[in-house]
Amino acid sequence: IGATYLTPLLNDRKWRALAAIAVLALLATHVFSRLWPPRNEETLSLNYPVEEVAFLKASGVGGATFHTFVSGGYLDLEYYPLGRILFDGRYFPFKNILREYVRSKQTADGLRAFLNKYPFQVALYPYTNATIASHEPGAPRRGVCAALFPSDRWTLVYMGAYGAVYVRNGQVPENWREQHGYSYLVPGDEAYINWAIQRGLVPKDRTLSEVDRALREGSAAKGGPQLESLRLGLLQIRSEVK
Repeated sequence: IGATYLTPLLNDRKWRALAAIAVLALLATHVFSRLWPPRNEETLSLNYPVEEVAFLKASGVGGATFHTFVSGGYLDLEYYPLGRILFDGRYFPFKNILREYVRSKQTADGLRAFLNKYPFQVALYPYTNATIASHEPGAPRRGVCAALFPSDRWTLVYMGAYGAVYVRNGQVPENWREQHGYSYLVPGDEAYINWAIQRGLVPKDRTLSEVDRALREGSAAKGGPQLESLRLGLLQIRSEVK
């Protein structure tokens, strides 16, 4: 019966075209579902600052926020108006600042100048393997966060699955900054931290305490393996280095 009714339709060029489009749509849906499967909470937290925003909202900390272009849409939904976002994932409404941002992030110096140019109060920066040369003779290369967020301007206050949360010094109550701030830990800077501790430039025990706290307070999924490696390295450093 079905063939009886369908045959005249399939003989019509318009209906054949519509049928072909429907088949292509089904194939495309299948392919895209394989390439980009639905994200669960864990994968969402790895790609967007879910935990980091939850920490800021629970703490009531907001203001002008530095972040990546990709995370802008999520921040617009979840962090605004507490956090004032830089761009929300669209191009044309933000094309001027976006172009400046893209040019600036070609080098660490350029991105640091961008951060200093605008009055950002909060920074959400994803974990990265990018490094820069150290100015100290014999020191290993440093994590790029050491250059972008120097301690005289910024304080690291949280490490989640996605990345690090920094607040600009003087923008939050000092007692809150002291309670949540890290003095020695820098994401991606594990090689330098280990090197500095062995030379007595950074206190071992206090740094180890900060590593334990970062692993305890935030899931630090992407930074976790590096932090665990740093922790093991610190435990192996001779005990007289405090």
